[in-house]
Amino acid sequence: GNKYVFEVNNNKQFAVYQTSQGQWTPLINPTSSDAIQSGAVNQLSVTAQGSHFTFLINNQSVGSLDNTQLASGQVGLGFDMDTGQQAVFEFSNFVLCSPSSKPAPSTTVVPASTPAGSNSPSSFSPVISDTFASNTNGWNIGAQQPHSDDYGTYTMQIGSGRLHIEAQATKNLDEKVWP
Repeated sequence: GNKYVFEVNNNKQFAVYQTSQGQWTPLINPTSSDAIQSGAVNQLSVTAQGSHFTFLINNQSVGSLDNTQLASGQVGLGFDMDTGQQAVFEFSNFVLCSPSSKPAPSTTVVPASTPAGSNSPSSFSPVISDTFASNTNGWNIGAQQPHSDDYGTYTMQIGSGRLHIEAQATKNLDEKVWP
């Protein structure tokens, strides 16, 4: 489907793509960033206000862009692997927010890590919030485990505060999960 993709890799690089009808268009080419903690937990955030997107890794702004190609869509999580790779992915504390319908308080304290010009966290209201204690938001992890096809084998489990994925790629493996 048509989507925006914000990804990081274990080489301390991030990139942003737009996919439309199977075509991937780089919006931000793979870029090295010291904000990425290789082999550790990383917090990824995207702020979208109209057609303006700001991308943060571990509360550090790493890039922004303007794009009007996709006016709406789904939000989800995903992973990509090259042929022969084996990996474990874990996601936790997923939050999707939208601008609050009520005005933000006039005395809002904005943390130092909030990018200049962005709204403060208190001016957004959660639309989806998931700590992955259970599958209450109906993530499409599938009933049959493990999943296996020509591209590889993987298992997805939700519980204990994590969306936990273990995967082995036979070919280039690209999987997404959404609520």
